[in-house]
Amino acid sequence: MAVESVSYNEPMVEEQLIFLTNKEGGHRKVFYKVFRILMFLSFIFPYAFAWYKATDGVTNAFSYVRFFVIAGNLLFVSLVSTYFTYRFYFRKLQKDLKYKTKTVEVCHITRKVHASSNKTYYFYLDSNVKMSIEVLLNDYHNFKEGDEICIEYATWSHEYFGYF
Repeated sequence: MAVESVSYNEPMVEEQLIFLTNKEGGHRKVFYKVFRILMFLSFIFPYAFAWYKATDGVTNAFSYVRFFVIAGNLLFVSLVSTYFTYRFYFRKLQKDLKYKTKTVEVCHITRKVHASSNKTYYFYLDSNVKMSIEVLLNDYHNFKEGDEICIEYATWSHEYFGYF
């Protein structure tokens, strides 16, 4: 018998907003760096391709049409991939920062796991958002399978904040 999980929204605390702001800022820097690299490579690859053809002895290796067709295709692929990256990740983080709400979900512990190799403890949950969480040793021993636990995460991007 499946148990329906209960969740509700509440305002984020200042530390969570700072965490999301720092995460969004760091990812934004990497996003723009990768975007600039893709744009640069979109023009370098056709040029390198032409030089490669020229070394093979092709008479019309530096064709403007071929250069702009290859560069245009590479630009199109780069723009589409960066758009979808923005649409599916950054936009959710920005919505979280705009609305400043977090979701608190009441879920149940389905399994307890101890990873002896790195001395960490995990609870597997019946949540749709977070499958497992790392917990403290004390909580690992105090909770048992089937107990309720509350997890907090950002409403739109599902960035995990913690449990209680």
